[in-house]
Amino acid sequence: MYVKKFLLISGILLATQQPVSARGFLSEVGDFFFDPLKLRASSENVHRSVNTAVAALADLQARTDTSVKGWLEDVSRIVTDANSGVAARISQAEKAAFALEKQIVADMSALLQDVECAGERFANEVVQRSLINAINTLKAANVSVELPLIGPTEIINIESPPDIENDQLYRAYKQSKLSHLEDALEADPGNVDPNEIISAYQNISERAFAVHCHYARSGGDVRFLADHYEFRSKLSPWTEGVFRVPL
Repeated sequence: MYVKKFLLISGILLATQQPVSARGFLSEVGDFFFDPLKLRASSENVHRSVNTAVAALADLQARTDTSVKGWLEDVSRIVTDANSGVAARISQAEKAAFALEKQIVADMSALLQDVECAGERFANEVVQRSLINAINTLKAANVSVELPLIGPTEIINIESPPDIENDQLYRAYKQSKLSHLEDALEADPGNVDPNEIISAYQNISERAFAVHCHYARSGGDVRFLADHYEFRSKLSPWTEGVFRVPL
């Protein structure tokens, strides 16, 4: 059921290739594309966890020959429970969706640790400089970024950076980037270029991956990889027309 619905949406999108503004896209298709399984109506938590898990599964299948059939059957059961309208089943779906997301992301973290994350581009200084550059770009555009001991609009000296950990830099960047985008969409979505939405999600996703790999080199937490896949799933409707579901 899950795969068939996404394939249906994909076919519809292929038939409509005209450019569209952020306002037009959101008002004309709305949750039909962003939430085709109607999960938000029952649980935002299930919606987020399911899409994060599916994005991770797509990456798993792209990198290996692992069968994902069993995973998709789990997703289908979660979606059925979430859309049942029964409080106990929705609660069960939330727990199952979070557990599924956590397990798949942990598996991907273990896979990536020795493949993608081994490169020197994820060394502390490289990741730190990338995050500081990203934050300074926001500040130069008059976007406030909250960091300890640093003013919200103060440009950070990249040659002698303050003693701030990469996870703090990432969270500050992510929060400011999203707040700026959400404020723009709330104030006047008609003036928001879809490329601005794509850029925000893409940059957060890429930086989450870099921070994850930096910490993975020392056996760190997988929470940043979950962010990476969550924002890849948010990005997909704008760049591919539909979340890419492994078949």
